[in-house]
Amino acid sequence: MFDAADERPRGSADLYTFEFWAPEGTIGGHLALWRWPAAGVGCYATAFFRAGEPVVALYDEFPLKATLELRGQGLWAEHNLEQPFAHWSVGLEAFALALDDPAEDRGERIALGYDLDWECEPSQCSLLDDGYEQPATVRGEVLLGMNAYELDGFGWRSHVGLNAVPSTTRRRHGMGAGTLLWSVADATRQPGDDALGWSRSVTPAGWLDKAMFVRPDGCVGFTETWFGAVLPLR
Repeated sequence: MFDAADERPRGSADLYTFEFWAPEGTIGGHLALWRWPAAGVGCYATAFFRAGEPVVALYDEFPLKATLELRGQGLWAEHNLEQPFAHWSVGLEAFALALDDPAEDRGERIALGYDLDWECEPSQCSLLDDGYEQPATVRGEVLLGMNAYELDGFGWRSHVGLNAVPSTTRRRHGMGAGTLLWSVADATRQPGDDALGWSRSVTPAGWLDKAMFVRPDGCVGFTETWFGAVLPLR
């Protein structure tokens, strides 16, 4: 169904997403990389959640490169395909903002870093419109200020063509004890969906809201809502 070339950057607009969370749901986060090759523009957004603490988030735009490495003022990020549909590694060294209100872009500046690996089972790769998604085991370290958070948990990843994303798209997915529970299109937010936190990323193509939930039965995951616009970058 899928070919190794599907994992690589496209010649058309596309979006990579990665999510991660601790099994007990005490920490978690996500990142997204939008690419518009025709305009030579890339956008990067990430958010890190901790129980009872403000969301830590950043968003920036970059000149697009042939690889998935980003370099800018106060930010370095890389996204390495180690083995198609089986292993990705992600690194980040940047300054982000601790936000009391995730819908605003004002907050306390703080260093944020990732050294994380997504390990996936190729047989669990599922088809999306013009793309695919996979549950994953995620291991590594998140650095926030002077603190380090070790992660041995779970997560999600996807790669889709942006031109195939409808103007309003809602998805919900999660896992418990390493078992895939669901991946549902057009799912509405439910009680507990923002139990740990939510974030908003505003891009040239619209904006993406993501909320991390921790259910009473121990299941953890994300809802995402994409409010698209007519793509100005093709």
